[in-house]
Amino acid sequence: MEKIRILCIKQVNKFRMMAITLLTALIFSGCSSGIPDLKISPETLPEGIEGKAYYSVINVSGNDSPVNLITVNELKLPPGLTFTYEERKSIAYIKGIPEKPGIYDFMLRVYCRGTQQSGQTAEKSFHIVIR
Repeated sequence: MEKIRILCIKQVNKFRMMAITLLTALIFSGCSSGIPDLKISPETLPEGIEGKAYYSVINVSGNDSPVNLITVNELKLPPGLTFTYEERKSIAYIKGIPEKPGIYDFMLRVYCRGTQQSGQTAEKSFHIVIR
């Protein structure tokens, strides 16, 4: 009986060491949740000129599921510009005629629908300079 007990203890210790080795490898390999990061482009938005038409396209890539929502705080956009996007599309637009010079900072947020997983999300800070 004592030999069986010792054998069981050895097996449990061997299992523990394998589990610790596996967890250490996962931690140091940069293991992630398996959900890729969303990419929002461009890196920066073009400058605009007061009173002249402004048009910019924002693209989302790297999504596994359809883009459900792209939002900005429209109160932070330059007066005269509007933000639009089409649901289930990976593209948004900022367009209009800027009414006032300045530097306008805002946060863009993207939400994708999840099917078998929780949906991907991303956010990116942008600013638009109006001259």
